[in-house]
Amino acid sequence: MATWVKFDLQGKSPSGKTFCWFVTAIDGGFTVGLIKWYGKWRKYAFFPRENTVFEQVCLRDIADFCDAVTRDHRKRLNGRSHTEVRSVLDMDDRALHERPA
Repeated sequence: MATWVKFDLQGKSPSGKTFCWFVTAIDGGFTVGLIKWYGKWRKYAFFPRENTVFEQVCLRDIADFCDAVTRDHRKRLNGRSHTEVRSVLDMDDRALHERPA
């Protein structure tokens, strides 16, 4: 668990191929940024809001989360055909909507 921030699943990206998370300050509850897929780097990246400041523990937590969700994404989709990938993403979508609030 992160020290200063929490990661709240927002849902799927507009393409439906990846997910997005709000990064929210535990103290105060305001959104400090978004984690989403960055195609040019082929990995999840952190997109901070303007005028936000972060210290090293917070940045490490965010980086660790980006690494973990990138690894998970690659593990789920590695070696699958386009049809199989779509099937996995559809299952993820159903699971997202079935999880308790």
